[in-house]
Amino acid sequence: MYTSFAPDECANLHNQLLAKDGSRIWLDTQLEELPAYRFFSLLDSYDPSAGRQGVLSPTPQACQPEPTYFFNESPFLSSHTNIILLYGEDVVGSVADGGNLLRPANRSCTLAPITESPAPGCAWIPLQVVLQKWLDLWERGKYYKDSDVNAPMIRIRSWVEADLIESITAWDTLLATIESKIPVDHRPSGRLAPLTMDLLDQFSISPFAKQFLSRAQIPRFEFVAPGITVFPPESFAVLYGSEPADSTRLGWVAHAEPDGWPTLLLPAVSSFQMQSPTRDDSFDEDWGFGEFTVMRRPGLYTDSVIADGDSVCFVDGHRTVDAFDFSSRCRWGPSRRPKLLNRWTELVRRGVGKVCKRRCCDWSRLV
Repeated sequence: MYTSFAPDECANLHNQLLAKDGSRIWLDTQLEELPAYRFFSLLDSYDPSAGRQGVLSPTPQACQPEPTYFFNESPFLSSHTNIILLYGEDVVGSVADGGNLLRPANRSCTLAPITESPAPGCAWIPLQVVLQKWLDLWERGKYYKDSDVNAPMIRIRSWVEADLIESITAWDTLLATIESKIPVDHRPSGRLAPLTMDLLDQFSISPFAKQFLSRAQIPRFEFVAPGITVFPPESFAVLYGSEPADSTRLGWVAHAEPDGWPTLLLPAVSSFQMQSPTRDDSFDEDWGFGEFTVMRRPGLYTDSVIADGDSVCFVDGHRTVDAFDFSSRCRWGPSRRPKLLNRWTELVRRGVGKVCKRRCCDWSRLV
């Protein structure tokens, strides 16, 4: 349950974030006319000339509040005088060309991402929730300060151990939920061991995928989602071993950072239905995700977003990648892999995904 705007709490969270950078200088600002003046009056401020591109950063994406950018001349802000650009983000060359908006009205204070205007349906989230999320990412090691003396910057780790542990926990919960739905006289006992690191090391897969697959137990039933199964060692070796050396995915792998290598984690049992239309016209274009699939096999893939090595794309049999879309450039957005597996678990618990004997099937009402 979201609460009304709490300026003291928000200022305290902001100041904790600012302390992560290490250098703070009080800068007086004249903001008495703003509705959220108490919040601004409590902030530890900074020396604008000391930071990256003139502004210190509490996170890799969000720059410090800069009063001269609050009411910039973007088409959106000029027509919404009750909204200010609070935490700017360097989108195309300036900290004022986009970022996170503050709406300090009616005792509420929320943020939304913006380039020119918020995307349709973009949620406005209480400021204290956003700031706490950023602080949590610092504490778990997702954000860190690169102490390079030539160009010190705040950076993002693609994934951390806590991300992996959450993903494995979500996976185990999904398997246990499906097992509990299988009729007792057909319920399998125990699970199979995960894929070995020796096997995984033979193929070009992302570091997160390698760690996940080497820790994720293999169930003794067939489906973990409609048409989506798991990799026994033999089928993993066959599918990845059949990938042509000149495939687009391997071409990408040759030049990209390992955390950006698209990797098939959970395969579909069949290939794409080429005779059916796709909702994603770009899927098979040079820039579409279809070029990064392994042997044209649908399923659950790690994405090519280097900043989030645990982000995933669910590619269905109709060549669309948004059946379950949890990607978000918002740093307060949902965690990706655990969120998706938790969603599947919820659907099984609700009975949307029927479980019969050793199969989990028929989510036709959902997909």
